[in-house]
Amino acid sequence: MLHSLVSLRFSLLSPVLFCAFALQTARTAQAENPVVMDVEARVKMESRERIASDLRYLSSDELKGRDTGSAEIEVAAQFIADRFSSLGLNTQLFNGAPYQVFTATTETVAGPAEKNQLILKKDGAPDQRIEMEKGVRPLAIGTTGEVSGELVFAGYGITAPDSGYDDYAGLDATGKVVVIIRGEPRRGRADNPLSSQGPSRFALFNAKVANAIAHGAAGLLIVNHAEATGQDIQSAETRLAEQKKQVFDIDSKLASLPEEAVNTRSKLSETKAIVESQINALRTELQQAPEGLLGTTQAGEPEGDKRIPVASLGRRIFAEWVAAQGTADAPKSLDSIEAQIDETMKPASFVFTGTIATLLSSVETRDVIGKNVIAELPGVGPLANETIVIGAHYDHVGMGGNGSLAPGTVAVHNGADDNGSGTVTMLELAHRLTKEPMESRRRIVFMAFSGEELGLLGSKHYAREPRFPLENTVAMINLDMVGRLNDDEGLTIYGVESAPTFDGLIDEWNATYKLPVVKDPSGNGPSDHTSFYEKGVPVLFFFTGLHPDYHRPTDDFEKINVEGMVRITDMVSQAARYLATVAERPTYQKTGPGAGIRRGNRTAYLGVSMEEQGTVVSISAVTEEGPAAKAGLQVGDTIVQIGDDGMNKIADVQRIVSGKRAGDKITLIVLRSGQEITVEVELLRRP
Repeated sequence: MLHSLVSLRFSLLSPVLFCAFALQTARTAQAENPVVMDVEARVKMESRERIASDLRYLSSDELKGRDTGSAEIEVAAQFIADRFSSLGLNTQLFNGAPYQVFTATTETVAGPAEKNQLILKKDGAPDQRIEMEKGVRPLAIGTTGEVSGELVFAGYGITAPDSGYDDYAGLDATGKVVVIIRGEPRRGRADNPLSSQGPSRFALFNAKVANAIAHGAAGLLIVNHAEATGQDIQSAETRLAEQKKQVFDIDSKLASLPEEAVNTRSKLSETKAIVESQINALRTELQQAPEGLLGTTQAGEPEGDKRIPVASLGRRIFAEWVAAQGTADAPKSLDSIEAQIDETMKPASFVFTGTIATLLSSVETRDVIGKNVIAELPGVGPLANETIVIGAHYDHVGMGGNGSLAPGTVAVHNGADDNGSGTVTMLELAHRLTKEPMESRRRIVFMAFSGEELGLLGSKHYAREPRFPLENTVAMINLDMVGRLNDDEGLTIYGVESAPTFDGLIDEWNATYKLPVVKDPSGNGPSDHTSFYEKGVPVLFFFTGLHPDYHRPTDDFEKINVEGMVRITDMVSQAARYLATVAERPTYQKTGPGAGIRRGNRTAYLGVSMEEQGTVVSISAVTEEGPAAKAGLQVGDTIVQIGDDGMNKIADVQRIVSGKRAGDKITLIVLRSGQEITVEVELLRRP
């Protein structure tokens, strides 16, 4: 009866808060009667405490989102290494340390704020200075430099001789600072003479930059089109409404609590304060959204030897300039100009009277250093020279930027689920497995990977330079985003066909724990297990699904289901023990492509696996009967463009697709046998 009343009273609370209440109840019961708590209950309570404590720390604002190469991820690496050492694991694996160091990538970022600004001088008016992030942002497709020149508008910046359309017709752009609109006229319309099947090659950012250079432009400013800007605004409004609803729900819970529920009230108040801070951040994002600024690397990297400074210019700011250029007899608006070009397919370019623009643009490149943190539980007996790997990436996307799905937001992306949850589960498995005697076992290697968000860089580096031979590595368990278990989305386990025995074993392991499991055959996917699968190692990847907080500042500890993480840890512990001790090693086999890009059951998916080589993204597998397959995409296709966004990173594709819903359509331009092909894909709900 007491249990029923407690369950009823706290049924509205989050899993984290309920867990906190349960822990306090357990401690009280133990204090009053030590016999009440049996060994198993005590183990589970201690496990919850460790997981919650570790995750609170790794996802705290103090660690600023654990961006690869940052000072904060170094702190996280030391935390993980110290935990490995305290458990008695062998951490002297790389010159006496647990760190496998590698150059993750060469990253392009905006330079200092004082070197990124736009100054407008207009006859008879005070200078207008636009600062970085307040209306202007440098683009990596351009070069660092300072240029000045007369300000001119060149429509969409397109010259298409075959169709007779030329935004530069009659416009002298030599030595000028040119403003253009992203995309092309009649986007997505069948009557678009540039391309009736989707965005044309003229809409590519590199094509626009090259055309500006060909016409003698000194600098280029790109303004986002109305559709993309509207989507940014709608996204910010939706997330703001969700956070406001959360505050309302918390207030309702607080109002229903009895006065004596002091601890629960305190926890709820803490959660409310965090959500309110997120609301403030979203309000700032909503204020900035009408500018529609592009990310520094969103336009891609430069092509060719000739380069000029290029920056993204705020749409709202530019619309004000256009309006000021008009007169009472001939008013102008940016929207009407776009509509006019769409209607007539004739340029509407013009010179801003008496206006000189000075553009300061600075982009910098830096080598990003990553560290895999690795420790060994040595093997025992005849299996000692074989290895199983338990891994999780501990990096996230820092303060935002290219990896963020909250464009333009500079805020801590805490990454509690992605992938603080997988990291602390891996640490908890290390704790458990070091305490369990096994007469004969394989070596168990625990790995915390860096650089996953940059393209699985840490695990790929290990696969190229393994500390323990991969031919003797019998299985790899990967934990990525395991913090949001619920009965609707369930726990998805990938790789179930990477060894013939895995499918049946999962059923056996889950007979005890009765988790809502969804099985996926594929050994491929955008997480670290892929690096091992591609080297012939059987893999199992545990994942609880995407959610609206994915790669946003709202992926916080308060939304984690700690109790669910304990249940997953229980099951994975059993799997790890089995794989470490079973006499016959699992047999590797190639799998079908599965669902490709990982999705929660309620979100859209594309249905491909991808490979990244330099600045080229190619399709390595296509899900049978998936959206990409139905649209005719093929293995070997190189993804050049989605919509009017150029693609040169897997993260670019993920960013676009993750913002879509089932039923949305996207247009891809791919290269196949040297030919450009335009394909429209209708995204589907993940099966």
